[in-house]
Amino acid sequence: MNKSKPKKKLITATHIQRKLIAPFVYEGMTAVDCTVGNGHDTLYLAQQAGKSGHVYGFDVQATALESTRDRLEADTADLARVELLHMGHEHLEAQVKESADIIMYNLGYLPRHNKHITTTTETTLKSVCQAMKLLKSGGVISIIAYPGHDEGARELGSLDVMLKEINQKEFDILRTEFINQVNRPPVLFLIEKR
Repeated sequence: MNKSKPKKKLITATHIQRKLIAPFVYEGMTAVDCTVGNGHDTLYLAQQAGKSGHVYGFDVQATALESTRDRLEADTADLARVELLHMGHEHLEAQVKESADIIMYNLGYLPRHNKHITTTTETTLKSVCQAMKLLKSGGVISIIAYPGHDEGARELGSLDVMLKEINQKEFDILRTEFINQVNRPPVLFLIEKR
């Protein structure tokens, strides 16, 4: 038996996020990417949802949606099952008319673009409240918050306060983070609806 050295397990918050949501993923699911960014999560969700699933993607930046569409087309993903919406995630409830299995957030700004265009505390809290209503029983919300910039620090603080008050009979909420990294590393929340 050829034993090779195991690959590093803890790489980034997004890598951990994928590992934690994996048990909730299935073909035919309804998924929402509330911050499409460069399209990595949207593509992942589309691949996992398969031909019978449906994926919604939100972003306020046209550049992000174009990048995501290009990524989906390059992967020959069926764009008919992916709905890209040029608007903020605070419009989640008005746009998604079905219960969701997975809802993902990767907060902050679009990497390698304008760092002044970020998700905001007000819209994020509004969106997460809507997401919790929209989520199916047994479904999951994942949120990666980046406190390394001012608005990100406010978002994280507000999310902490809000999520600690959620009734544990309705949701299980996990917070995980790297504790020995510099520059205020990202924090990952996982919210499972009972």
